[in-house]
Amino acid sequence: MAKIDEDLVPEGMDTLLTRKQITAITGLAQSSIYWSVQNSEFPPPLQLGPRRRGWLKSEVEAWIASRKRAINPHMQTKAEKLAEASS
Repeated sequence: MAKIDEDLVPEGMDTLLTRKQITAITGLAQSSIYWSVQNSEFPPPLQLGPRRRGWLKSEVEAWIASRKRAINPHMQTKAEKLAEASS
């Protein structure tokens, strides 16, 4: 799996993740990922070329956060905690 060098990504720009990275991050099998996409339960990939797809890291992170909140509704994301602290 290719490591993302966060220093090379301009601030505010989203990175793209490969299917292998999605599998490693989520623990889902390839078939589960595509089944979940088909059933609108997982973010769809972007078509990058004829045989290449990629997922926006921010969408995958949001999906993971939503899964955590489904298990524990009182859990807050880092962004939610920061927003609460600043208000």
